[in-house]
Amino acid sequence: MGILLGGRLAKQDLKLIGFGDASFVDDLYTRFSTAGHVIFVAGGPVLWKSKKQTFVAALTTEAEFANLTPTGQAILWIRNLLDEYCQQPKPTVLYTDSANARTVVLNPNKTARTRTIDIRYKWIIDRVKKNEFDVIQIPGEEMIADGLTKPLLVDKHARFVKALGLVAKTIPWKLYEEDTGGQGKHQGAED
Repeated sequence: MGILLGGRLAKQDLKLIGFGDASFVDDLYTRFSTAGHVIFVAGGPVLWKSKKQTFVAALTTEAEFANLTPTGQAILWIRNLLDEYCQQPKPTVLYTDSANARTVVLNPNKTARTRTIDIRYKWIIDRVKKNEFDVIQIPGEEMIADGLTKPLLVDKHARFVKALGLVAKTIPWKLYEEDTGGQGKHQGAED
């Protein structure tokens, strides 16, 4: 499988978006949650990560919200690289499937239950206020980063591969052989 980016290398084709997800306390021994994110440029994944969080989240909202900061930082890193070629429009879209995590980011009137979450991960809240990110909630079945945080059965794995935009890769020398009618076999290539 290979990654196919969106066609022509033109400034308008370099759209940057990110997806962040967490699987709440899925490690039965430590009760750490698994967090993951995938960043897309030109319709193809260019950066992805899956990692156990280093704390025990008390709420699903906390696990999901805590993952928005590393997801946002990854987006910012890619955006800074892309800005050297062309200025990226702001805000950059960051998708989450947690309505509660999105509310924590966007609601300036925090409740006592989420105050510790707010203090620990204030970075993402600050960046949203500065219009660097637009946190958008999507349904769980549309969350691409879900495949990085949970075990996948065959059908979900197939949907994950398709959502990432992975395509069957053709071996370059096979194309060369087809173009030359089999006369230009690549040296050292095994069938």
